[in-house]
Amino acid sequence: MEIDTEYLYRISYKFTDWYRHNYLELCMKHLRLVPSPIQNIQDMAASFQNKIDTHKTADAMAAFTGVKTRPINIDEGDLRIAKRILLFERENIAKGVYERLNLTTDPETRQRIESKLHDIDLILKNDEFRDKTAAEIPSINTFLNSKTIADLVWFDNEWTDLDPKFGLLQSGASLYPLLDEIKQKCAFEQAPLSVAFFDIDNFKSINTEYTEQVVDREVLPKFMAHMVSFFKWHSFLFRQGGDEYIVIMPYFKQNIANEFLKSYQSDLAIQQFGKNSTKISVSIGVVHCKSSTSKCAHEIIQFANDLKQKAKQKKGSIEELNLYD
Repeated sequence: MEIDTEYLYRISYKFTDWYRHNYLELCMKHLRLVPSPIQNIQDMAASFQNKIDTHKTADAMAAFTGVKTRPINIDEGDLRIAKRILLFERENIAKGVYERLNLTTDPETRQRIESKLHDIDLILKNDEFRDKTAAEIPSINTFLNSKTIADLVWFDNEWTDLDPKFGLLQSGASLYPLLDEIKQKCAFEQAPLSVAFFDIDNFKSINTEYTEQVVDREVLPKFMAHMVSFFKWHSFLFRQGGDEYIVIMPYFKQNIANEFLKSYQSDLAIQQFGKNSTKISVSIGVVHCKSSTSKCAHEIIQFANDLKQKAKQKKGSIEELNLYD
């Protein structure tokens, strides 16, 4: 297949620079050497980059000779590392796209911003890439001792950026940067990650029956305190609104995450909140991620939100999705 050489060169350089800083230098710092599986990815990327550079030189010569060069042809041996580089670039583009989308409501501007992500998605949907497994970045914990790994991937569960209204859960303002950070740390160990979006069932009816003031004063604080007691030491909890909450669960395999969420729903079913002994149930959308997925935090949350909307139609159900590349 054929892709613009300038574009390939640019993103391959970004990938090798990122990989050198996050993997090679880390290994040298802690091991004084780079294990061959870690070095192999860098070598594959460097070889691919050299091939592109050679083609760029031929393009430059063509400007003098007038003989046009053909676009670079990515052969079978290059496809795995090329896909890894493209997935790396896709995630970077997605982060920038969603940050800029939050700054404008103008339809034309939003369409122009979204087109940047659309272009790279079209490349990845090409038959050659869609059916090809990307080169897998090795788990770094294979080579480092447990203490070093713990220092590298330690998640500080001391919540400092709390929701200003209730002060019980983390603020939604810190959700996206923290999820991106957790995702990167999980990638060091090739660890799974699950993200769940909760919605309180029949919340409008509860507000109407007891008034919003009573619900905010007596029901929601106790509901959130129960959520904290259940998830605090395993997860990160965020309040998105009166009836919406997000739970980030690093290191949770799909089956364990599902059982944990079902266990929470069962425990919630026997609780009563406030003077009126209000009963609450929740509908949940959960995304199970491979840590190397090219989807950024905004996209993962959007997937979870869409699943949550689907779960709400059945009241109290759990809808799930697996995200790979």
